[in-house]
Amino acid sequence: MTHSWLRGLGVRGCCSVVLATAPLGVLLPACSGDETTTDSPADTGDNSDTGVADSTKPDTAKPDTGTADTGIADTFVADTTDATKPDTTDAADTTDTADTADTADTTDTADTADTADTFVADTTDAAEAGDTGCVAPGYGTVTGTIYYSRLAASTTADGEIWVAKGDGTSDVKLTTGVWPRLSPDGKYLVFHKDNPIQTRGNIYVRDLTSGVETKVFNNGDYVVGVTWAADSTKVYFDNSCGVSVTGKDGTGFANILGRDCYDDSPDLRASDSLIAFHNVHSNMFTMKTDGSAVTAIPSTVAGDVWPRWSPTGAKLSFLHVNAESDPRGNLGVINADGSGRKILTALGSPADGFLSGSGTWTADGNTLVAGGVVCGVNGMWAVNATTGVITRLHTSDSTTMPTVEFVGEVR
Repeated sequence: MTHSWLRGLGVRGCCSVVLATAPLGVLLPACSGDETTTDSPADTGDNSDTGVADSTKPDTAKPDTGTADTGIADTFVADTTDATKPDTTDAADTTDTADTADTADTTDTADTADTADTFVADTTDAAEAGDTGCVAPGYGTVTGTIYYSRLAASTTADGEIWVAKGDGTSDVKLTTGVWPRLSPDGKYLVFHKDNPIQTRGNIYVRDLTSGVETKVFNNGDYVVGVTWAADSTKVYFDNSCGVSVTGKDGTGFANILGRDCYDDSPDLRASDSLIAFHNVHSNMFTMKTDGSAVTAIPSTVAGDVWPRWSPTGAKLSFLHVNAESDPRGNLGVINADGSGRKILTALGSPADGFLSGSGTWTADGNTLVAGGVVCGVNGMWAVNATTGVITRLHTSDSTTMPTVEFVGEVR
């Protein structure tokens, strides 16, 4: 499956190389760190139960000859003292306590008490989700309606945009496309469409009341991220080697920033229209809507990408990736002034990680919702924005659109 939010490897532009990753949404084999418990040799090798001593010492081996029979001998007095007669004194028959005393069969508590097989610690410790004892977190809920996108099973098909209830009661397809962002007034959706490579898609705006979709930008290069103006009249997006703006009807296009070809994924803060964006090679930055006052956010580093403002604008979420060639990463948060940078999750397996975007904030600012793979399981995940604890959100199964990739809004 083709999957790339990056501009491409090497020189950016029409000759850029598009990143492809392995198919997602497939459960991995059981984690290698779980050592299966087997019964002790005493359980399978206990031959003392067969009574070997009994079979080699039959009761008829020394029959009574009756030579001392005087009429009184019928009471067999002599036999009760004749220790060589196994009829009455064969203690092996009654004292072979190995049959009942072989406590190895009943006291091998390792089989029942080995709780390591259940990974109890991992089910409550979300930070260990990527370790060798990884067990996917259980289900939870969030408040609101979630706009997100899925990737197709086919590498030649466009993705789909779905709308789900945070409590798991509904999950339906809305339209074809990927990476949806809901306007502040809740009336429009901006998204990528027309190309199975997400960053190569054209930019559309959908009127959620009428269902009419309008192409507002014909993409001839790469577009990573799109964000709405605070008044819902226009959208800002990275384009080629800069950041551009256009009206929601496609009019009024203008370039506002032409600084670096990897200045991508703008996100606008509603309170003052300050735009945050990333450069995968250096930092996250802020700028004004006219492209001026570009300022690096302190404490951010190369690989901190996809900034998203919290509802109050006091914090930013981000995705931290270890390499430009791997779009999977872990979620983090940072204060707007650059203090308090924290990586919330620790998905260490090569197959695990959050995918395109750093998710989106719930209205209360307490949770991030993102698409990705946790413990080999693809899905939509809620991440506590303080502790990093992960829970899974309910989504529908789809054989044609199996991979939950990008969460654009919870409203």
